[in-house]
Formats: sequence, structure tokens, C-alpha cells
Amino acid sequence: MDILSYAVPILAFTGVVSGVILVVIIKAAEAIRMKKLTIRDKLMGKEGIAKTSIKPGGTGVVHVEGEDWTATSSESIDRGSRVKVIDVEGLTVIVEKVK
Repeated sequence: MDILSYAVPILAFTGVVSGVILVVIIKAAEAIRMKKLTIRDKLMGKEGIAKTSIKPGGTGVVHVEGEDWTATSSESIDRGSRVKVIDVEGLTVIVEKVK
């Protein structure tokens, strides 16, 4: 009889802990999904400065929205030039010179 008196509180505790863990996992997944969507939305159309020169098809570094990003371009961009983000692929921004 003593074992049964412990069973209900243990099952209740296990259920509550499992529920809390499930909620945390769901919220973390939502936050990750939202972050992926907002990086592209945050950077598209924004202007920044090329911190390094970028050769056509090559990579360099640009400063956009307060952060440094790996960038690529189909045109030659000199260091210090103003650039505009035209696309985002993963963590690389695709830029063009601001004309």
C-alpha cells in the first residue's frame, strides 16, 4: 500500500515536467523558425558599406544593419563602396553597388 501512495504524486510530477519540456521545445522551434524568416526580411533592400573589395563571383565582407556579413556579387565592388542587399542565401548576402 505504501508504494501505491507514492505512485500518484510521481506520475503527476512526471506529467507536469513532461508538459513543461514539451512547451519549451515547441517555443524554441518557433523561435528558430521565426529567426530564419526574419534574417532575410531584415536585410532585403538594406544598404551598407563594403569592408573588403569583392570581385565578380567572389566573396567579401559588408557591414549592413550593424553587422558584418559575408557577401558575394556579380559585379566588382571596391572597399568602402555603398552596397544594397538584393538577396540572401543562408548567411551570405548578395549585393550590388548603389548607383
